[in-house]
Amino acid sequence: MNQRITVAGLVLAAVTTATAQTAGLTREGEYWVETQQGVLTAAPGSHLKVVSRGTVTVTGDGGNQFLYTVRKRVRAATEEAARKLLERTQFSARNSGDWAYVEFTGTGARVTGDISVRVPSGLRRAIVETSYGNIEARGLNAEFQAVTGGGQVTADRIAGAAVVKTGGGEVRIGAVGGILRASTGGGAIRVQQAGAETWLDTAGGEISVENAGGVVHASTGGGNINIERAEGDVFARTSGGMVTVNQSAGEVRAESAGGGIRIGNAKGVRCESAAGAIHLRQVSGELKAVTAVGSIHAELPVSGGLANSLLSTSSGDITVWIPSNLAVTVKALTEASMRSGKIVSEFPEIKLNTSGEPVAFGSLNGGGPTLQLAVAKGTIYLRRR
Repeated sequence: MNQRITVAGLVLAAVTTATAQTAGLTREGEYWVETQQGVLTAAPGSHLKVVSRGTVTVTGDGGNQFLYTVRKRVRAATEEAARKLLERTQFSARNSGDWAYVEFTGTGARVTGDISVRVPSGLRRAIVETSYGNIEARGLNAEFQAVTGGGQVTADRIAGAAVVKTGGGEVRIGAVGGILRASTGGGAIRVQQAGAETWLDTAGGEISVENAGGVVHASTGGGNINIERAEGDVFARTSGGMVTVNQSAGEVRAESAGGGIRIGNAKGVRCESAAGAIHLRQVSGELKAVTAVGSIHAELPVSGGLANSLLSTSSGDITVWIPSNLAVTVKALTEASMRSGKIVSEFPEIKLNTSGEPVAFGSLNGGGPTLQLAVAKGTIYLRRR
């Protein structure tokens, strides 16, 4: 069963329950449902913790209170049997110091508790824990932490830092203002906006980031990684997928054990693929790209500068587009014989050695940083932009 948990920021002082109402049991399909609602007053700077075994939803703004609803769901044949199972559960909403607690516990797989909470804007931190079920948090002017044993986690419009973890479900992040840490045991991670450094880890799923305000760390055991824009360095690693970074304000380090790598508009690249092509577009600084099986395509920058660089493939071609005004020294070598590999150059300044292994060397526009190109089996193409 797919259950959902949503938690919104709460602000609570040391107070008792102001009001609480419990509705009688109603039948919904094969379940009996009991709903309880209540109100706790809130004080600025408080913290909230929600513990459940079902879905949780937390949203703001609850004014100067937090408003909670718990739906206890019991799978039973009769009302009497349902009541006996409910007697083995516990629910409490209380304050202790500057913490507010909303907790539902029980035994048996047939009893769950879905909790929703509305919280005020003065909340400093919201923590949600559930044995299984979805968690959702929206509109919190606070830090947010969420852990579920197996369900989807959704967070949007979180002003502070966020730490979310699920044992086996998708993670969806709308906007987080602070540091973001997200991990899942088996699902995709999708981030629209992260305001600071971002850490993303999944054992088997895709990772996508639209906009990150700092350094990005992304790791997946089996899926693609796609970073549209990062305001810092990017560290990306996948055991079975493709890595794409369209724009980075810093250096990109990418590894793929079974897929290609595409990098654009970065300040330096260090990437390695065991089996896949590497594409570099408008990357300045130092370029280091190595692939065991696959071709390398690189467009050198018109401006922004180039440092000493190395492009190497064991089996595949290397094609480099060089701007006419770029000052660079080129050293190219293919270990293949003239029959299985060669060097093709559109620059007369780069001299070709046609005896033995194909080798080329030369300086363009007076020379500059050294660009080394190495192919074990394949052809090197030097193209003019």
